[in-house]
Amino acid sequence: MSGNTLSSNGLPINGNVTSPHGNLVNFLGGSTSVMTLTVTSGTFTGNWNPASPPATITATAIGAVNQGTAHTVNVSGATFTNNNVGVDVSSDPINTTLTFNIHDNTFVGSRAVAINSFQNGNPPFARTVNGRIENNTIGTLGVAGSGSNLGNGISIQNEGAVPVNVLISGNTIQEVAQFPGISSNVGLSGIATGAQTTNLTITNNIIRNIGSRGIALQENQSNPAQTPGPFLCANVSGNTFSGIAGQAGNGEFMRFRELNGTVTVTQATPTAAATPGEADDANGFNDPTKINISGGVAFSQPACPTPP
Repeated sequence: MSGNTLSSNGLPINGNVTSPHGNLVNFLGGSTSVMTLTVTSGTFTGNWNPASPPATITATAIGAVNQGTAHTVNVSGATFTNNNVGVDVSSDPINTTLTFNIHDNTFVGSRAVAINSFQNGNPPFARTVNGRIENNTIGTLGVAGSGSNLGNGISIQNEGAVPVNVLISGNTIQEVAQFPGISSNVGLSGIATGAQTTNLTITNNIIRNIGSRGIALQENQSNPAQTPGPFLCANVSGNTFSGIAGQAGNGEFMRFRELNGTVTVTQATPTAAATPGEADDANGFNDPTKINISGGVAFSQPACPTPP
């Protein structure tokens, strides 16, 4: 797909609510399908109006959910405006391989999430997910809520705790109203999962004007009887933060949370010392109170594998 213009017409219902519609583009595999989607330019415009919620209803611009054998999704050079979700690259409960590369796009006015990847928490768990999210611009600086009005800027949710490798690098994430700029939740509360590793490398992003934390990475296996728990490896460096409200206004930039799985961080434990390799200094600030650490998070661990 190149140079396409797709948009919602926003027809009124009862004179005051615009009509809901399906995704602008659906790319859904099934059975033993092997599919590839490549988008190199174009505009994708929904009918969400952030200036007057909830008077408009919209859907996802590109919905690419893998329900088949293999799914490859490449999206670059496109503009996404006023959608519920800009690009969704997710997997359903099936033995499958999902590969995605989302780069050099612009996302403005997302109702929920600009870029979303969700791995279903139901078995089977023999899935492999490799993704790259690079050099995208999310939100318009100075326009409140233009990055996301009700959700995250970038969301990597791995409920199934299936093998996931994602690189998030070089993005500008701004004007996210209520939730973290970058968020990842791994595993589920009290339910057995695939107990595999989520590898996240989050580097060199500009994260600013966020209504919650800038980055929140959480392992959520609350029941210790469900073992082994999920693994989360995080390599977080070179990011810059400004205008971060934190959780309930506490001013925290980042969160690392471990329940009954395992969370490792490549950077060293943040302290008041100005040590370059620590999790705070490695991200351009020297203040350990800006990082919330919950559970037995292990710091100074090996770097996470990155997607090919």
